[in-house]
Amino acid sequence: MIKSLICISLVVMTACAVQKREKADIADFLPATVSATVNLPLECKTIPTRHEQICVATTQAKFNPVNDVVFYHRDKQQQLTLLHAKHGDIALMWLHGFSTGGKYTIMGEAEEGHPSFIIYLTDAYLSNASTVKPVAVISDYFIASLESLDDNGMAEIRFLDSNGCDKPEALGCSGIIDIFKQD
Repeated sequence: MIKSLICISLVVMTACAVQKREKADIADFLPATVSATVNLPLECKTIPTRHEQICVATTQAKFNPVNDVVFYHRDKQQQLTLLHAKHGDIALMWLHGFSTGGKYTIMGEAEEGHPSFIIYLTDAYLSNASTVKPVAVISDYFIASLESLDDNGMAEIRFLDSNGCDKPEALGCSGIIDIFKQD
């Protein structure tokens, strides 16, 4: 039943993109004998230096810390185009944001609370999100968050504890890494 509802949710979110709707009720797409209502608002982030956005619609699992996410591109004319959908079997997924000038798109995934950040060239992601390969991945047990990323690939990260800090006594310190030269 849960897998069926997840599949139905993905169908509804895809149908919304086609109909240019920002919210959906599953009941709009199901037979009258089935009673279910799900409100799935779009959350959008504007790509820096552009009048475009990447938007997401997310379902939350009832008993597990996972979600399904459908990604859309909203162009300059405010038209939505489906980019792709991801089923979250074991992780939470989200659109983390963009590099300072919009060259890179940053997706986040977290398993058991440990985040990883998957980085794509924005233009490549918008042209073929379902098959585009990431240019870098930031994934380390001791990284708490990605604070910022510039268009040259320099990322400010925050550590969970003193691992990676210049001053070992500093907890929760931040540091700068080159996303293309990680260990």
